[in-house]
Amino acid sequence: PPPSCPNGPVSRVPGSQELGQVKQKKVLVGVDEARADEERWERSLMKSGLGTVRPGGSLNRLGRPSSSLRRGTSGTWRIGVQQVYGEGLVACARSVARVQGGRRGPLRVARAIRGAEAETAETASQVDDADRGSGSPAPTSAAPLLLNGVRLQIEEEVGQILPDHLLPQLACFASFGVEVPELSKLSRMQLTSKDAKGKVLKIPEDVLRERLAWYDSCFDLTGKELGKAVCRDPRILQCSPETTTAKRVQYLTRRGVDKQQLTKVFKKSPQFFRLDVTKSMEPRFTFFEQLGIPKAMHPALLVKDPAIMNRSITSMEENALFLLEIGFDPPSLQLVLVKHPSLLRYNRKSMKKIVYFFSKLGITKNERVVLISRLPQVFSMSLEKNLMAKFSYFCRTLNWSVHDLSMSPQVLSLSLKGRILGRHQFLVQKGLFDKDFKRRRWLLVTDDDFARTIAKCEPEEYKKFLKKFVKSTKAREGAA
Repeated sequence: PPPSCPNGPVSRVPGSQELGQVKQKKVLVGVDEARADEERWERSLMKSGLGTVRPGGSLNRLGRPSSSLRRGTSGTWRIGVQQVYGEGLVACARSVARVQGGRRGPLRVARAIRGAEAETAETASQVDDADRGSGSPAPTSAAPLLLNGVRLQIEEEVGQILPDHLLPQLACFASFGVEVPELSKLSRMQLTSKDAKGKVLKIPEDVLRERLAWYDSCFDLTGKELGKAVCRDPRILQCSPETTTAKRVQYLTRRGVDKQQLTKVFKKSPQFFRLDVTKSMEPRFTFFEQLGIPKAMHPALLVKDPAIMNRSITSMEENALFLLEIGFDPPSLQLVLVKHPSLLRYNRKSMKKIVYFFSKLGITKNERVVLISRLPQVFSMSLEKNLMAKFSYFCRTLNWSVHDLSMSPQVLSLSLKGRILGRHQFLVQKGLFDKDFKRRRWLLVTDDDFARTIAKCEPEEYKKFLKKFVKSTKAREGAA
């Protein structure tokens, strides 16, 4: 059966004298121009005092669906509300939404209802301002209006309507500057994740606000950074930071880590602050001292790569011994580990394969040390899919020697198809590439500098060529 108006079958409009004292406002979303005649009829009916509150012409005087709604002739989604001091308007809009919900979809219904709620609150505030006069202070109503807009964006990202019980927690996050992408991730985790510890939106609002305020004061974070950290490890909010995180912060402060460094560590790895001080942190810092790394360098090492604190001491010892075996001496090892502590957490079997590949190419021990010192992430590259193809292209096609590559290993970190092949083919097309063209500058500079100083052309010409080249390369790979 069709829904009835919330305030009875007929919601009577105030008389002409009352209408002179109440500000009226049309809230229309996507109004169809073909309904202009009906709107004029509605206004005349309202002025006569015989009309009713009619959401978009969808309910007639008896609170029944109008003929246009039953026939479904309206071409666009609309909720039109004749604002009369906010009496029953949102509820009427919800009645219309229930009628049209099956045909229009729940998300569109929710957006229409949120819009009606926001406009109703705004108009009621304007009417109150008029009643108080210009000299009276107006209450702040921006928060609910802002929340409605944020809620719509979150629902669009998540793909479903948010339950009302999540709104206080989302509003709490938003008050700290957490942005919509992070709010959407938190909502998605709350609605779909099976991990109960990752559902932070079930925490009471007052408790959640206290914990967020603690992290905001302890670290120099923006709202977006705080939201990203919580999304990366929601468990940091499951217990009081004053009894957990605070102990780690105090310990690191005693070891010389300042607030700025603590903030960098927190942004990179918030789960680091859940490690046990006695069982995890102290043994690893002791191990760094045994490697000969000065205590004053520990904060810099931690900021570079907080993830090494999750590696076992045994695996880090094996990596350090392996680096000594392939040519590093203790002083050079200490320096390279401070700059690139990730060398302690790479897989040792993969490291052995890559070093064996270098030795087969004829790279000497000293060249190997230089290559690893300048490009430690070489151990994170795939030998079969990455390194072999690049060495082959540089040595056979570009006529580089192995010595050239070991002295300029930065070129190995570049994309073979996106950077190296594209620039080489462009220079060949322009007639500017020679077999002895070994300067690494043409690979390491930006696209604009490459076009102007190396290829002697406008950047737009090179970018247009590169776009076509990448597209044709992908097409050939797809055909193969």
